[in-house]
Parts: sequence; structure tokens; C-alpha cells
Amino acid sequence: MKISQSHSGVLHTGFYNKKNSLKTKFCIQGHRRMIKYFKDNRLPLKKTGMLVVATNKKEYEQLKKYYSDGIKNNINLKFISVEEAKVLEPTIRSNKEFKVIYSP
Repeated sequence: MKISQSHSGVLHTGFYNKKNSLKTKFCIQGHRRMIKYFKDNRLPLKKTGMLVVATNKKEYEQLKKYYSDGIKNNINLKFISVEEAKVLEPTIRSNKEFKVIYSP
């Protein structure tokens, strides 16, 4: 499992890692185990999901790669519009032609 470098408490799913890498395997297993641990021990867990937003064309190309890699790793991801993302996070700023990754 990878935990955010800023210690924000985010449980990463590994969608941005290469398929079949150990890092991906451990992210996916760690994510599932951590959720099970919280559930088994009746600990509070706020599942808010995660949005990944591109602010320029170069970032958008990378975002599409992340999405593709995540799908290959069997991660539950969705491409949503900027308008849909703004319902979840009103402060998002991105080109309306771009899509946003939503990881529930």
C-alpha cells in the first residue's frame, strides 16, 4: 500500500503504476486489506473517492495513460466530465474538453 507523501490519509489504489509490478500488486493488496481491517475492527473510514485533474494538454496525456494503466490493473476508475467533477469538488479548474479520472 502506498500512503500519500503528504500524510493526508489517502489509500492509493495503484492506478498510476505499471501492470504486474510489485508496487502495483502491493498497492492493490494493501488497499483491500486496509479497508477490510477498518471494517473488521469497526473503525471509521470515510470513503470520499479521488479526482485526478489535468490543467494542460501535457498533463492530460499523462492522465489518459494513468487511466489506461488503472483499467489494465483492474482498478475501478471512471472518466467523468469537468462538470461532473465540479459537483464533487466545486473548486476544480480544468479545460472543459478534458476528462477527469474519478476513483470511487
